[in-house]
Amino acid sequence: MANQPKKYKKFVATAATATLVASAIVPVASAASLSDIKGNTHEEAINALVDAKVISGYPDGTFKPNKTLTRSDVVKLLGKYLVSQGHSIPTDAVSNPRFSDLTSKSNKELLEYAAVVADAGVFAGSNGKLLAGDQITRENMAIVLVRMINTLKDVSLEEFVASQNFNGDVKDLNVAKAEARTAIQVLDFYDITNPSVANFNPKGNTTRGQFATFLHKTINSDFAGAAATTGTVKAINATTVEVTFSDAVDNVNALKFAIEGLEVKNASVKQTDAKTVVLTTAAQEANKEYTVTLDGVKLGTFKGVNAAVPTKVTIKDVDGDRSHQGVIGNEVTVRAEVTVADGQSKAGIPVTFNVVNNNSNTNEKIEKVAYTDANGVATYSYTRYYASTDDVTAYATSKSSVNSTAKVYWANAHQLTIKDITEKTTVTNGDNKVYEINSSNFKNGYVFVAFTGNLDVAPDKIEDGVTVEGNSVHRLNSDGAPVLGKIGGNYPYKSTLGNEQVIAVKLDANGKANLVVSGTNASAKPVVYEGKLVGTSPSKTNLAHYDATYSATALQAHASEVKFDKVVNYGLTIKAQGVRDAAVSNTNGTGGRDYEIAYTKADGKPVAKGTTVYVAIPTKGLSSGTNFQLLNEDEETVGLQSGLSTSDYNVYALSTDKDGKVLFTVTARNAEDYVQPIAFLNDNKPTGSTFFDKDDTQASDDVTYFTNSVTYASSLALVNSTDKKQTSFAAGHEAAKFSYRLVDQNGKVRKADKQTQVTFSVSAGEGQITAGNEIVHPHQTKTITRSLEVGQSKVDLTVNAQTPTTVNVYATSSQAGFTFLPTESLVATFTNTSIVNVNGTVTNVNKTDGIVTVNGVPYNLNGATYLNQGTAVPTLSAFYDHLTAGKYVSITKDADGKLVFNIIQAPAPTPTLVTKAEVTADDTVKVTFSGAVNASPTASQFAIDFNGNGTIESNEYATAASGSSTDLTLTFATVHNLSTSTVTVPNLQYTPTTAGTLLSVASTNVTTAFTTPVTVAKAAHGVTVSTTNTAGVAAEALTNTLSIPTGKVVNAGNMIVSLQADKAGVTSPINVPVAVTLLDDEKAVASKIATELNKLTALTSKFTIVADDADVVVTAKDIANEANTTLVVDIADQTDAAYTSIYTADFDGITSGVTGSSTAGSIGTLAVTNATFTNVTGTGTVAPLKVKVLTTGGSTLVDTDVTVSVLAGETGAQVAAKVKTALEANATIAANYTVTVSGAIVTLTNKVAEVQTTTITVE
Repeated sequence: MANQPKKYKKFVATAATATLVASAIVPVASAASLSDIKGNTHEEAINALVDAKVISGYPDGTFKPNKTLTRSDVVKLLGKYLVSQGHSIPTDAVSNPRFSDLTSKSNKELLEYAAVVADAGVFAGSNGKLLAGDQITRENMAIVLVRMINTLKDVSLEEFVASQNFNGDVKDLNVAKAEARTAIQVLDFYDITNPSVANFNPKGNTTRGQFATFLHKTINSDFAGAAATTGTVKAINATTVEVTFSDAVDNVNALKFAIEGLEVKNASVKQTDAKTVVLTTAAQEANKEYTVTLDGVKLGTFKGVNAAVPTKVTIKDVDGDRSHQGVIGNEVTVRAEVTVADGQSKAGIPVTFNVVNNNSNTNEKIEKVAYTDANGVATYSYTRYYASTDDVTAYATSKSSVNSTAKVYWANAHQLTIKDITEKTTVTNGDNKVYEINSSNFKNGYVFVAFTGNLDVAPDKIEDGVTVEGNSVHRLNSDGAPVLGKIGGNYPYKSTLGNEQVIAVKLDANGKANLVVSGTNASAKPVVYEGKLVGTSPSKTNLAHYDATYSATALQAHASEVKFDKVVNYGLTIKAQGVRDAAVSNTNGTGGRDYEIAYTKADGKPVAKGTTVYVAIPTKGLSSGTNFQLLNEDEETVGLQSGLSTSDYNVYALSTDKDGKVLFTVTARNAEDYVQPIAFLNDNKPTGSTFFDKDDTQASDDVTYFTNSVTYASSLALVNSTDKKQTSFAAGHEAAKFSYRLVDQNGKVRKADKQTQVTFSVSAGEGQITAGNEIVHPHQTKTITRSLEVGQSKVDLTVNAQTPTTVNVYATSSQAGFTFLPTESLVATFTNTSIVNVNGTVTNVNKTDGIVTVNGVPYNLNGATYLNQGTAVPTLSAFYDHLTAGKYVSITKDADGKLVFNIIQAPAPTPTLVTKAEVTADDTVKVTFSGAVNASPTASQFAIDFNGNGTIESNEYATAASGSSTDLTLTFATVHNLSTSTVTVPNLQYTPTTAGTLLSVASTNVTTAFTTPVTVAKAAHGVTVSTTNTAGVAAEALTNTLSIPTGKVVNAGNMIVSLQADKAGVTSPINVPVAVTLLDDEKAVASKIATELNKLTALTSKFTIVADDADVVVTAKDIANEANTTLVVDIADQTDAAYTSIYTADFDGITSGVTGSSTAGSIGTLAVTNATFTNVTGTGTVAPLKVKVLTTGGSTLVDTDVTVSVLAGETGAQVAAKVKTALEANATIAANYTVTVSGAIVTLTNKVAEVQTTTITVE
């Protein structure tokens, strides 16, 4: 090709570089005769590879050069070639398939060559799979061919070609995937591709013939230049660069090295490697890329090294731990972060990664240098092909003592995982978050869970808002073993003071389990990890056999973080109306200011009509007493929710309209008072002791200040006869009322303090109307004047129309020379169809004009239909016989629009209900109603059937009755002793009399009002308790330490060890021969002694025997028999005649026997707690006694309570006897104490001799 000379510009050192050519494969005369390749363009290559036994034909004598090549074909071809070049087939090729879609039963030849290409790094597969039957694309063919040469020649052809100045022939390079582009450029550079074909066709398939040519040309290409230069440049530190050649350098002075942008101060041959030249440079700029040339030819590049020496190196992954789970065949990336002195750059600092595997026979040691990025992070990625564990050390290359360690656990799949079952990461307070744990190593065993935010934290920083549900939480003892009892709540933590408690998760036979956590206004990120099995013959099913201490290098997996929060799926706003300074409430008007609440769902639509929303009024801005009122939209007083209110807030309940809105008014009698209403939803703790709290969803707006200053204005309202707002009226049946009103600065009706003249401007529409007593003809306007007197707040103008029409009205007014601005115009519409259904009481019957007035509205009877209790009445005159004032009628329309009058039965009044009832004394019942109570009810109207005989007897009537607001207080004869009733008293009965009504409504409204049971109040018991403690003394185990002197065994043989402990049952010495070998030192001797002693059941049943460095420590197991016992452990004298026949060893540190040092045991004393109880002082029905027992110190935490029923008048001794019985029935108490009683004193004696304090309290 035209630019060939440039493509093959090679570097040659002073001594000629040896030509590095792959073993050439050329056609030979003995090539097999294949029937279908004669004249084929690939004939030469096919014959050469067949003769070299790299490729073969089919049994029928054909080669099938046009057959598409599969991935398994390529694996076998490349594998055979690699074997021919010195690679060997691994011994575990069949037993350990390198790809996940192969098994040991797969084709043996394929398994063998798959292992060769995989282990050589030539064929990586797709996501761990070989996909043997798939066709291989041309771009993937290019990749594996280049990898093969890189492996065989220990070069990087891609880097070398990238450093050369050449014009490529391939025009469709951009079609290839990024990884393949550099490989295709290599084939192009060495003319392995066909120079006369412009397109490489990366996505196309490869035939057998094409691959034969590619492989043949590849292995016959001259890669000498790449071998001499590629990968030979390496920065050692900030002023040293090494250049390595393929041959020894004879005359370094003749070589002209240069580094662009960096002074080369010296060049010398490395003393330990004649092929390496060491360049001394000026200080390099960290992370800057430099190019090294020799005689103007580019050798390679390197990145400048930072001269800073790190003060700290830390390995940590994104979760902050130092543990990685590696999947065989997939890369793991280890991150190391450096810390440097203030002002120094973190970039370009060399960090060495040292990786040592626990199976050096299959996984080699790795040591690689990486350089930090701008954030001071260096990374190294690698993989393994065998299950094993790596110990990784990352250290500052310039100072190996600055280092950090980690572990990588390799397996075919992740060994421990935790995944979300509950997908949400933000969970509503109180709900559960569920995770699934899977472990392949501890099926039927345990794994452990910590919260990352609770690791290594000060006690006051422990997050206790997230707790575990369903799994046990254990504190760890000093050996890391889980023990019963918790130091804190049901959550894990590891404090800086050394305390640690963990969640123990029991796995099923499949290694699975769920982890369930819950919380309130808190977050946690669980980490599940493996504990260590410890002890002799440990069982993974026994929790006590684990060391569960959390370590950052333990095999572990991190879960997603969960946040528990109040999840708000709705909108709540409140908006103040009018002006801030509101008029006070007095006899001239309510004054006050309106607020509007809007309550919407998550989709922005209003909540359903009638949904409750609350308003909290802070009390700090209000004067004492009942000076404040909250009014609803109809200006009715909203009752205070006394049971929900506190000293800080008054709480009111309101209901939304169809648009999800609430309009209310705040009023106050005293000037200088102020309020800022808070709209809220009780969604944080609906059943909590404080109804309104800071975490409830809430909204507030402007403050309202109450003032005596009133700014008068005027307004015009359009209402019906009952003063309800209405705009459409029934012509001939309903009157429209235009009400002119004086209002204050916030539009609230206010009585006039001066006489005011009001002029109504009335304009009729298409029909005639009557305004007051004046007729206004169609399309005419008339003014009508009314006088609003002092003390009045409004004046009305009534308008009637007999035919459909409209009427437009506005009003002006003046007082004492001041004229108010005209009001807005209001329009009333009279129609024939507005009446559909009216029910009400008849107040007047005008037989002359045929007019009946219902609910204050006149209706025309002429031409209507008449019914009496649903029965037709033929004529109007006959209807008059039934229709009188006070009757209840319904007015409807028939299909023709004609009015239908029907005299019906008036509906029963709505009962006034009891909202609360309670016994307040032995003879008193207090009942609270939903309506106002008559202040002077009659006592004889009320009775209780105490004896339940169905008859009210004379002593069962109330003896006194009084009313106040909504409360009725009744007194009965003391003989009934209400407070000693069981749970409820019988229903209260009420008999209406003419002497007076109970409520402000009709007496019949309360005949069913007393069906609510009356709860009996219980008096406080008044019992107190005082405790005294006698501290226990902890028992101590009997021990003997046999210290082996420093020395070595000079003659192998037996030593004699003797053990005796009288009170532990070993009354005669047990003599044990211990075989030692030549040059055993004191530590080896101690270990062998412990081993031999542990072989005797007679000893291991009574003692724990361990070797600790050069000491043998023997500890008795039974504390109860240890007091004043001497434990003897000796090594006999070699010269002792009793042992000369078997004492054959000679230890240069033992000349006349060794005696162990014994420490006497101690049984200890038991802690005793005395609790003295006082008499019951409460009267009537007494609340039960709650006795709480809490320990501090000791091996077991007791935190429990019992409930004891007591009676009025019982003595302290009687109370103590009941407490003893209840304590003995408690399993926790029974397991830890002996309980006795003497008089009023209950004594708790600990069952374990140890230092412990017990506190007893009562509630």
